[in-house]
Formats: sequence, C-alpha cells, structure tokens
Amino acid sequence: MAKGYSLQALGVFDGTVPVLMGDGAITGSRARRSSMFITGASLVSQAVGAVNDTIVLGSFPRGALFNSISFQSDTVFTGCTLQFGTASNPTKYGSIAAPAANTLYTLRPVAVRMAGQYAAEEIIVVTVTGAAVPAAFNAEMELSFQSVN
Repeated sequence: MAKGYSLQALGVFDGTVPVLMGDGAITGSRARRSSMFITGASLVSQAVGAVNDTIVLGSFPRGALFNSISFQSDTVFTGCTLQFGTASNPTKYGSIAAPAANTLYTLRPVAVRMAGQYAAEEIIVVTVTGAAVPAAFNAEMELSFQSVN
C-alpha cells in the first residue's frame, strides 16, 4: 500500500537525508487569538454601520499563520451581510449573510491558510453590505492565528 505525506511531513518523516525541520509557524506553533467587542451604541456614536461602511477589527501580525475569524452577536442582522477582509480585498476571509442571534460563525478559508505566513501586518476590516447593522446589539469577533513565538 502506498504511503503519502502532508506538506509539513515531507522531508521530515519521509526518510529524506538530512532530515528537514518542520515549519515552526505550522507545527509546534502557539495558538493566539484576539477578541474584539462591538456594540450598536459604539458604532452609532462613531456614525458607522451603514451600507458600505467599514469597521476595523484588529490585525494579524507579520509572521503569523491565519487560523480563523469567528463572529457571534446577540441580535439578528436582518438583510445585512458582513464581509471580512482587508481594505483592498473586503471578502478575503469570507462573508456572513444575515447573521442569526446567538449563533457562532467561523470563517476559515483553506486558500488563506495555504498561502502561508503573513509577510507584513494585515489590518482586518468588516464591510457592511445589503443593509445597515442594527442600532442595538452586542457582538464578539475573534481573530485566531498561529505563531512561532
């Protein structure tokens, strides 16, 4: 029976001489996360939340490997789609259409994970489309990544 190897195991476990070291950002790395909280009141006070507005969440640091973005709110976002990405690529990480209340959404596009470590810090934004966000809500978003240190 044939035996294959993951991309991270090639050169490490396949008998290659000399044995290569696994990529520390992928194998044996530390899981990191940053939680952000947003409320309807905070967006109203900033005059943000209408269609095509952007909300800056935080960033993935240089050298990090993307893991996931999660979102949960206590309120239904009827007609609203939240796009997670960057200023130049607003849907890089995906979209959530009409998020339901008290439902955890996780965005984890394989293509972004396969792209490898960030060469520079990446600022993450949410772009509001379809309809404005509710005027009253509480939401938590989490940026999760892997890092050597």
